[in-house]
Amino acid sequence: MTKFLRKLAIYLLILFGFVVLVFPTLLLFPNQYAKLSHEMNMVYSINRLKHLNEPKMLIIGGSGCGFGIDSEKLFLHYNKPIVNTGTHAGLGLRLQIELFKEYIKEGDVVIVIPEYQQYKDNLFYGESTTLRILSSTYTEGFKFLSLFQWIYLFKFIPQTFMDALISKDMKYVENTPYSKEALNQFGDVTMYDQRISGKVPLDGDLSNTEVDKEAMKLLVDFDNYVRQKKATMILFPPAYQASSFHQNKQFVETLQQQLSEAGCPFRACPSRYALPDSLFFDTPYHLSAVGTQERTCLLIEDIDQNLSKK
Repeated sequence: MTKFLRKLAIYLLILFGFVVLVFPTLLLFPNQYAKLSHEMNMVYSINRLKHLNEPKMLIIGGSGCGFGIDSEKLFLHYNKPIVNTGTHAGLGLRLQIELFKEYIKEGDVVIVIPEYQQYKDNLFYGESTTLRILSSTYTEGFKFLSLFQWIYLFKFIPQTFMDALISKDMKYVENTPYSKEALNQFGDVTMYDQRISGKVPLDGDLSNTEVDKEAMKLLVDFDNYVRQKKATMILFPPAYQASSFHQNKQFVETLQQQLSEAGCPFRACPSRYALPDSLFFDTPYHLSAVGTQERTCLLIEDIDQNLSKK
């Protein structure tokens, strides 16, 4: 036992030393893609929330929200401020929640729409995207990471550092929907004239994947937190390419059942948001301009139905 503890102590010491030496390099070499792209929406959303005192609608999710909701339509329908925080699934659902939960106030409506990958393989803890966005745009956000999350994200430090050095994603930024200039006042990605339907490959196969219980617990705890704030949380399934939905239908149905059993169910049927492939732009979650309008209309119908039950 003593030998094991000694080895563990040495390992942790080496790990700590490596972090002390390597982590500062992330701050010295910020990723230009994060600073110039739609990933700035995380910071913009925080700044908007700091100045909102009246009841609002807060949308929490990944880029499927940024590339798939017309918040102006929500604003006109509900006559309240809309903050679409949807930035990137790679931030992880835990951080998406922790970053914005302090701004939830009485009377708010909190719409949560995680991508299906958030419910598997620890993605809800984040990945290199977490380190990239925090180190490049919002270093204060590191305080929201748990100890386990730090340990989990450690393996992504080399990749994050190399990505910053070579700026491999910069070609996607200038004059595209991925630029920060494409963001509107609500946090939506615009440049709708460029977001036309394309041939989008199928999403990864989730058929043999188990639902992550910790991800579900995170949502249950957040729902309880929102209730304590005298606000309303509504969990929706994401808009998802129909072909990918049918491929992963077993996983989605299992997820739907387990969320219901946990006391935090989807407030709409997932198949309702399995939209035709022709409505997607460049990923199984990113909608075209036409798809965005159709999905937003579905959201309004479902939000209305859920709020009428309160």
